[in-house]
Amino acid sequence: MTKFVHPGVNHVEIHVFNTALNAWSALPPRDYGPLIAKYGDRFQMQDLNQVMPISSGLLGEVRFVTEIK
Repeated sequence: MTKFVHPGVNHVEIHVFNTALNAWSALPPRDYGPLIAKYGDRFQMQDLNQVMPISSGLLGEVRFVTEIK
C-alpha cells in the first residue's frame, strides 16, 4: 500500500468476493435436457432447490496500520 498512498486524503475501495456457493446459488436452474438427450439420463441432480447462500465476507472493519522498520 505504501507506494499508493500520498499525503492528504486517500480513497481506498475494498472489494469482497463471496464463496463460490453463493455465486452458484444465485444462478438460474440449468436445463439438462440437451445433455440427457445426447448422453442419456446418467445422473439425477439432487436437492438443488435447497441450495442457499451462506454468510460470508468481512467480519469487522478494515484498518491500515503503519509499521516503522
